Amino acid sequence: MRNGEPSALIRKIEITDASLLPEIFGEYDSYIKLIQKSFEADLVVRGDEMVIKGRDADAVESVIRDMIWLLERGDRLDELQVNNIIDTNAA
Repeated sequence: MRNGEPSALIRKIEITDASLLPEIFGEYDSYIKLIQKSFEADLVVRGDEMVIKGRDADAVESVIRDMIWLLERGDRLDELQVNNIIDTNAA
Protein backbone atom coordinates (compact mmCIF):
# COMPACT_ATOMS: atom_id res chain seq x y z
CA MET A 1 0.00 0.00 0.00
CA ARG A 2 1.16 3.44 -0.89
CA ASN A 3 -0.35 6.76 0.19
CA GLY A 4 -3.34 4.96 1.68
CA GLU A 5 -4.26 3.33 -1.64
CA PRO A 6 -5.21 -0.34 -1.58
CA SER A 7 -2.81 -2.60 -3.44
CA ALA A 8 -3.93 -3.86 -6.83
CA LEU A 9 -5.81 -7.12 -6.90
CA ILE A 10 -4.83 -9.83 -9.34
CA ARG A 11 -7.30 -12.40 -10.64
CA LYS A 12 -6.68 -15.13 -13.20
CA ILE A 13 -9.17 -16.91 -15.41
CA GLU A 14 -8.22 -20.05 -17.29
CA ILE A 15 -9.55 -19.91 -20.84
CA THR A 16 -10.17 -23.54 -21.72
CA ASP A 17 -11.62 -22.73 -25.15
CA ALA A 18 -9.37 -20.28 -27.02
CA SER A 19 -12.04 -19.86 -29.69
CA LEU A 20 -13.99 -17.76 -27.16
CA LEU A 21 -11.30 -15.08 -26.95
CA PRO A 22 -12.28 -13.16 -30.10
CA GLU A 23 -15.89 -13.09 -28.85
CA ILE A 24 -14.81 -11.92 -25.39
CA PHE A 25 -12.56 -9.19 -26.77
CA GLY A 26 -15.04 -8.07 -29.44
CA GLU A 27 -14.28 -6.57 -32.82
CA TYR A 28 -11.21 -4.31 -32.52
CA ASP A 29 -11.14 -5.20 -28.79
CA SER A 30 -14.32 -3.14 -28.35
CA TYR A 31 -15.72 -5.19 -25.44
CA ILE A 32 -12.46 -5.20 -23.51
CA LYS A 33 -12.22 -1.43 -24.02
CA LEU A 34 -15.74 -1.04 -22.60
CA ILE A 35 -14.77 -3.10 -19.58
CA GLN A 36 -11.53 -1.19 -19.02
CA LYS A 37 -13.38 2.14 -19.38
CA SER A 38 -15.92 1.06 -16.76
CA PHE A 39 -13.53 -0.40 -14.18
CA GLU A 40 -10.07 0.28 -12.82
CA ALA A 41 -8.38 -2.84 -14.13
CA ASP A 42 -6.13 -4.06 -16.93
CA LEU A 43 -6.54 -7.34 -18.78
CA VAL A 44 -3.81 -9.37 -20.42
CA VAL A 45 -4.00 -12.78 -22.05
CA ARG A 46 -1.01 -15.04 -21.44
CA GLY A 47 -1.36 -18.37 -23.17
CA ASP A 48 -4.55 -19.98 -21.90
CA GLU A 49 -4.93 -17.56 -19.01
CA MET A 50 -6.47 -14.11 -18.69
CA VAL A 51 -4.81 -11.99 -16.01
CA ILE A 52 -6.81 -9.13 -14.50
CA LYS A 53 -4.98 -6.60 -12.38
CA GLY A 54 -6.39 -3.54 -10.67
CA ARG A 55 -8.64 -2.22 -7.96
CA ASP A 56 -11.75 -3.63 -9.65
CA ALA A 57 -10.26 -7.01 -10.58
CA ASP A 58 -13.05 -8.90 -8.79
CA ALA A 59 -15.79 -7.10 -10.73
CA VAL A 60 -13.96 -7.55 -14.03
CA GLU A 61 -13.50 -11.25 -13.29
CA SER A 62 -17.27 -11.52 -12.78
CA VAL A 63 -17.93 -9.70 -16.07
CA ILE A 64 -15.59 -12.00 -18.00
CA ARG A 65 -17.02 -15.13 -16.37
CA ASP A 66 -20.57 -13.98 -17.23
CA MET A 67 -19.49 -13.41 -20.84
CA ILE A 68 -17.89 -16.87 -21.00
CA TRP A 69 -21.02 -18.45 -19.53
CA LEU A 70 -23.22 -16.83 -22.18
CA LEU A 71 -20.87 -17.85 -24.98
CA GLU A 72 -20.61 -21.44 -23.73
CA ARG A 73 -24.39 -21.79 -23.73
CA GLY A 74 -24.47 -20.67 -27.36
CA ASP A 75 -25.37 -16.99 -27.07
CA ARG A 76 -23.65 -14.31 -29.12
CA LEU A 77 -22.46 -11.13 -27.45
CA ASP A 78 -23.28 -7.63 -28.61
CA GLU A 79 -22.49 -4.21 -27.17
CA LEU A 80 -25.82 -3.91 -25.38
CA GLN A 81 -25.38 -7.28 -23.70
CA VAL A 82 -21.83 -6.45 -22.63
CA ASN A 83 -22.96 -3.11 -21.21
CA ASN A 84 -25.74 -4.89 -19.27
CA ILE A 85 -23.20 -7.36 -17.85
CA ILE A 86 -20.94 -4.46 -16.87
CA ASP A 87 -23.84 -2.59 -15.21
CA THR A 88 -24.90 -5.69 -13.29
CA ASN A 89 -21.40 -6.25 -11.93
CA ALA A 90 -20.72 -2.59 -11.18
CA ALA A 91 -23.59 -2.41 -8.70
